[in-house]
Amino acid sequence: MSALTFSRPGENPFQAIRTRINTAQDIVVVTYNTDRKRDDAFLKFLQRRPMGTRITIIANLPDRREEYWGQNDGRENREKAKKTINQLLDALNPKHFRSTKIDVRFCFRNHAKIVLCDGAIAQVGSANFSTASQKNFEAGYTTVDPDEIDEIKDFIAQIRSESISHHSITSSPDFKILFDFAVIADSLIETFEWETQEWSMNYLVDDYEPSFSEAKFGMPEDVMEQVLIANGAAERIGTRSDLTLDEQPFFDADVPERLSALLDLALKIRAREPLKQRGSQRLLSDFMEKSAEEPDSILESAAFETALADDEELAVARAKRASEKFIISLQKTRSAILQAFATVPKADNTGG
Repeated sequence: MSALTFSRPGENPFQAIRTRINTAQDIVVVTYNTDRKRDDAFLKFLQRRPMGTRITIIANLPDRREEYWGQNDGRENREKAKKTINQLLDALNPKHFRSTKIDVRFCFRNHAKIVLCDGAIAQVGSANFSTASQKNFEAGYTTVDPDEIDEIKDFIAQIRSESISHHSITSSPDFKILFDFAVIADSLIETFEWETQEWSMNYLVDDYEPSFSEAKFGMPEDVMEQVLIANGAAERIGTRSDLTLDEQPFFDADVPERLSALLDLALKIRAREPLKQRGSQRLLSDFMEKSAEEPDSILESAAFETALADDEELAVARAKRASEKFIISLQKTRSAILQAFATVPKADNTGG
């Protein structure tokens, strides 16, 4: 039997399968958002399931990203994102669940909302598995059709394959540092781009557009700080001679090497001299060697102006490439970190 389900503010959006959830021996919850406090109703319900109940929770990390338009170098919003992560990690800590067969995971690309009970009945819809969903109008679809259930299981397996376990994030302080870095990577890129761009009015579309600015090109201190912290954690993992099973995936994904290379790029960008000043001095020296003219006349010569313009154009192109290289390196480093987390072995409390 299949049916559409609707709930209004003040109603439980999972009322149609509530009886089955209460008695289920196997509960899978896929949600974008979830409760952040251990005493919130929906989370407390899962925490109180009997010891033998197998529970799988796959959630996203809402609010891990904000619009980082350069304010406070993005620091304030990144700290907010870290606070959100810590709240969710605490609320979803397996130690708070009565059941010993609990598997908590996070998938950055998940926006699906699914509850599957005993592999036999499922609800798919708009409602997150959270207390806040009772404040909204929600719609869903409940099914027991075997073919549809199989499709739902396959879909959940896909999401799970890209997810990160709670255990892998919290089993080591260095893992937590690397996870935080992966989470805020997008905001670091936005801060870096903001600091190296100028905004100009595009009168054709009546809007402002960003463009690379050699004059502003540099390494924001907050971005530098985060790269240094993450590199320190990766170095501690990479230099150990007796890697644990949890640490091996980070070594296999070249996380220490990637973060070291990213740090080198950041240091080179930070140490860079203003290109216009450097180019002008070098060209002036070259012209002085080749000409007996006075410096003032050299500066006014058409040849010097042309050479200076060509040199500045080349310098800007090099700076822009360095900027792009840093962003690509940061993106690949984040992917390597997430890949490593996804292959960290499961904790014993998942029930196998």
